[in-house]
Amino acid sequence: LEQERLEQERLEQERLEQERLEQERLEQERLEQERLEQEKLEEERLEQERLEQERLERERLERERLKQERLEQERLEQERLEQERVEQERLEQEKLEQERLERARLEKGRLEQESIEQKEFAKAKKVKAGKDTADANGRVQLLEGLSRKQGFTSSSDDPRTRTTQINLDFVEALKDQTRNNQVVTNLQAAMPLHGERSSKPKVRINFLIRERGITRIADIIEVDPSDPSEVERVAFKYTRKEFSITNTNGRVLHPKTCFEDVTADGTNTILLISRGSTIDTDKLVTARTTKQRIT
Repeated sequence: LEQERLEQERLEQERLEQERLEQERLEQERLEQERLEQEKLEEERLEQERLEQERLERERLERERLKQERLEQERLEQERLEQERVEQERLEQEKLEQERLERARLEKGRLEQESIEQKEFAKAKKVKAGKDTADANGRVQLLEGLSRKQGFTSSSDDPRTRTTQINLDFVEALKDQTRNNQVVTNLQAAMPLHGERSSKPKVRINFLIRERGITRIADIIEVDPSDPSEVERVAFKYTRKEFSITNTNGRVLHPKTCFEDVTADGTNTILLISRGSTIDTDKLVTARTTKQRIT
C-alpha cells in the first residue's frame, strides 16, 4: 500500500510537473505571439509613418515645382512686357522721327516755294518798274478808281481794329511823279497787281488780309474768267502760310473754287484770316466790285 501511495504521489507530481511545463510552454507561446504581434504593429506603424513622410515630401516637392513654374511664368511675362514696351517706344520714336522729317520736308518745300514766288514777284516788279510813263499813269488811274469804289476807311478809332485806308491825296501826288520809276515800284509793292493788261475782259479779285484785328489789302489779281489759275495759286500760297480763306460772310472757301464762289456772290473779295484772329463781318469793309474791262 505504501508503494502504491508513493507511486501515486510520484505520478501526481509528474502530472503536475507536466501541467506546469505545459503552462509555461503556453505562456511562452502567448508571450511570443504577443511579441510578434507588437513587432508587426510596430512595423505597420513605421510603414505608415514612412508612407506619410513620403507623401508629405511629394507634396512639398510638387509645391516647390509649381512655385518655380509660377515664378518662371512671371519672369517670362515680365520679359515679354518689357520687350513690348521697348518695341513700342522704338516704334513711337520712329514715328516721331518720321513726323519730324516730314515737317522738315514740308517746311523746306514751303520755303523753297516762297523763295520762288518772291523771285518771280521781284522779277515782275523789276519788269514793271521799267515800263513807260503811259503804262505807269494807267496803273495809277486804275488804283485811284479802285480806292473810290472800295472805300477802305477806318471803322474804329482803336488802332488795333483800324483798316488800311488808301490815301487819295497820295495817289494824286503820284500822278505828278509817274516818270519816277522808283515811286512806281514802291506803289506796286504796296498794292501788287498780278497779270498784264489785255484787250480781253478780265475780272478783278481782291485779297484782304486780317491780322491782329487789322484788315488791309494783301493782293489784287486780274484774271481771265476762263483761266482763274492765278487766283487759285495765290489762294494756295496763303493757305500754306496758315491763313484761312473765306468770303465776306465768313464762309470758308477752297482755293480751287474760291474764284467761282466770290464772283457768284458779286463781292469779288476773298478774306485771309490769320490763325488766332476772329471774323467780324460787321467791321470789315468789303470791296464789292463787279467784273471790269481793262482797256
